[in-house]
Amino acid sequence: MKLIRFLLIVAFVQLSTKALSQVTLNEKNTPVTKVMAAIEKQTGYLFIYDEAKVKLGNVSVMLMNAPLDDALEQCFKDIPVTFKIIEKTIVLKSKKEETAIIDTAKNQQTFSIAGKVTDESGAPLPGVFVFLTDSKKTTATNADGVFSLDQVQPGNYELVAKMVGFDPYTQTITLQKQSVNIAVKLLVSSTGLNEVTVKTAPDPNRPRYMKLFIKNFIGETANASGCKILNPEVIGLHYNKSKETLEATSTDFIKIENLSLGYRVNYLLMHFKFDTRSQIFAYEGKPYFEELKGSVSQQKKWARSRKIAYEGSIRHFFKALFNHSAEAEGFLVYRVPVNPPKSSADALPEHQVTPVSLFVRPPDKLKQEFMNIRPLNNDSLISVIDQNFKLLKLTPANEPANAPTKLYVVYTREQEPGSFYNSDEHIDLPISSPPKKGQVSQLNPIKNGIKLDKNGNLSPLNDIMFDGYWTWERVADLMPFDYNSVKPKTKEEQESALDEIILTSH
Repeated sequence: MKLIRFLLIVAFVQLSTKALSQVTLNEKNTPVTKVMAAIEKQTGYLFIYDEAKVKLGNVSVMLMNAPLDDALEQCFKDIPVTFKIIEKTIVLKSKKEETAIIDTAKNQQTFSIAGKVTDESGAPLPGVFVFLTDSKKTTATNADGVFSLDQVQPGNYELVAKMVGFDPYTQTITLQKQSVNIAVKLLVSSTGLNEVTVKTAPDPNRPRYMKLFIKNFIGETANASGCKILNPEVIGLHYNKSKETLEATSTDFIKIENLSLGYRVNYLLMHFKFDTRSQIFAYEGKPYFEELKGSVSQQKKWARSRKIAYEGSIRHFFKALFNHSAEAEGFLVYRVPVNPPKSSADALPEHQVTPVSLFVRPPDKLKQEFMNIRPLNNDSLISVIDQNFKLLKLTPANEPANAPTKLYVVYTREQEPGSFYNSDEHIDLPISSPPKKGQVSQLNPIKNGIKLDKNGNLSPLNDIMFDGYWTWERVADLMPFDYNSVKPKTKEEQESALDEIILTSH
């Protein structure tokens, strides 16, 4: 069906047809399709509609030289159909479909995050860059230090304000029922004040350190090959020989051109550390996204790649959990005891799989308690606050302190690549009958009471830690939180959906 593509290509201009086309009809209990054919013949206008959704019956109508829009009103007054005239086309929709669109629009009420940025003395700061972490929402303060981020849906957000010579400012904001206005005060950077330029010989080991940094920061997935750091000179690298750790800092946004997904990722690096002995790494930052420009064929390729990168991701899981569709979208969740049965003398030694946790693999002969583990009802993990927010309940309230459990999430629609499956970061699902294929990750909640919004954003942000496959997907696979996955049923619908993404994202 070419309806979506057609609607996006033409201009949405409502034309007045009162003086352009006239219709004469004298029909009694006649199929509407026949009446529409007569209108097409008399006016030159064409009808377009989805036969699966628009149900047409019979109609009786008598008109003499009536304007087209009046004729359409008479033809469809007793039929649950709405019409819109777009250039030389008449688009029909079922009233049920139209009502659903209106209801969706009402549910997507938006607000603004506004404020004023000043220095320590209270003087306004113009030109401060302001953005929402993990988004394409950016702006800058005007001459009076005022900014506004508009059309933001209810949700949990992290606002960042950044200006050269000042420490970055971050604030967690919850938009729920109204717009928010905040006061932002930037502090002069002590690092910037105390910096002294010393000319030294280039570190001969920098290329090797940079290679380690890129491997652990950008990642090693298929999308990593399409990533390039455009300004490596802003990255400072320091290797501690006694501790065998590599640390990285940046004086500005690290600009990463991701030709695999069609984004420029601007990453404000707050912390990076890699232990070369244990292969443990950790990093934290505040990214925002810009769309890359490309040809139509490039845009289609990026749309497909984004869909692949999104599916099975952390954000996909939490969005699906919010929408009560996690299992339907391929996610299975298991609650598994942390330790194997006490009688297992032949358990494998501890296996360190991530920067933050240890996992003890159970023996091949599992006790009954492991054999009976089944996927959880995903709805048991959340409780509803309102239409925009839900509360995560990842840790059972009655769980004994000496018998903790961990949550394993398996995305069953994709297999783990061999390069990851054979790495130290891969984790097994320690049950007797795991799914035949899937990407295995682990949720380690620090506490309950984590608020989840429809974008898959969490608040507080750092109250869950992740292991397994999700830790393998790093900056190369980052996506904006407002990305919407498209799941068409047919090849024709897929092409139309991809065109919709391309034309509406710019």
